[in-house]
Amino acid sequence: MKINSKHSLKELPSQVAKAAILSALLAVIPIAFVAYQTGSAILSIIFVYLPIMAILTLLYKSIEYLLTLIDEKNATIDSMRSQISILNNELDVLKHVAQSKQLYEKRHSIFKEFVKELGNTTTPEDVIHILEEFLHRHFQGVKGFSILIRGKQALSPAPLIRKGDTSPPQIKLEIPGRDNIFYVHIGYIPGYVYSHEIEDILELFSLALKKWEDLKGSITDPLTGAYNRQFLELIRDYIEDENSQYTLLMIDLDGFKKVNDSMGHEKGDEILKNTVQKIQNSLRGNDILIRYGGDEFVVIASDTTMENGLRVAERIRLSVRNNLISASIGAVFKRRGVKAKLEKIIKLADALMYIAKKEKDKVVGGKWEGKEPSQK
Repeated sequence: MKINSKHSLKELPSQVAKAAILSALLAVIPIAFVAYQTGSAILSIIFVYLPIMAILTLLYKSIEYLLTLIDEKNATIDSMRSQISILNNELDVLKHVAQSKQLYEKRHSIFKEFVKELGNTTTPEDVIHILEEFLHRHFQGVKGFSILIRGKQALSPAPLIRKGDTSPPQIKLEIPGRDNIFYVHIGYIPGYVYSHEIEDILELFSLALKKWEDLKGSITDPLTGAYNRQFLELIRDYIEDENSQYTLLMIDLDGFKKVNDSMGHEKGDEILKNTVQKIQNSLRGNDILIRYGGDEFVVIASDTTMENGLRVAERIRLSVRNNLISASIGAVFKRRGVKAKLEKIIKLADALMYIAKKEKDKVVGGKWEGKEPSQK
């Protein structure tokens, strides 16, 4: 750094000369005292007043010089402070660049590792397992997550997977898929997960769900747009979860085979599509409709009491009935706190449906108690 000053070593001789003159003037002070005592006016002027004026002038000039020098030094200090501030700003920028580089390298490493692990997966279940393991390994503040899925023609998303605790705070992410729309809820501990990590977590979910979709195949019925039977397997965790509460309905269309045989499959397909639309219109926002096979359907009335589940079943029965077909429905209510197996729930709902089918156009309900439902 260059310091600019008007006063340099070149001025040193003049400063020494001034000091010598000042010393000489100080030497006449004794003589001035004698002149003052004798009362001689000429001597007083020569040896008293003139030296005093000269001394005051020199003192003024010296003070002026010192003040100028101080101003220049202050200006130099201000310049140095400005330079230090600029250097500190540049240092902050360098620190930010270094931190960004470190963060980028960490993120790159995480995504590279995750993509490599996804490449080795062969089933949709493997994808979710790797995702869960990866989140716990790299993001300690993540408590759990849940994924909901909505097919192209479905009215509302259905619960697909629930792992761990997704209590608030939550992040909701809608991921447009090629065939489905996914909704992700993530439970995390504030202060343990930062904003840039949340972006990374959501990107991991996006990668995982695309891979999941590639592996699982279609989950919707091409004729009606309802979920297909494979979807039941995908939501097995929800069906069997001890904390889930729902009513599962098994629906069979009365008279459909006769219509199919007498009026042809084209008419039968039209009736199936219209029936699905009527059932959808009878459901609540979170209910799930699945074409189980042929003219059989499964509805999962989520988060409901048995009474409300039976009301849903009754609405379906009334909406389906016409001069060609009707619906026999078996309803099994599973309360929260009771474990269940998908196959057993389906079997029991099927058994209740066959009871209803003896009279046709009827709803028969029962409660799942862990072994057998009690008929209602």
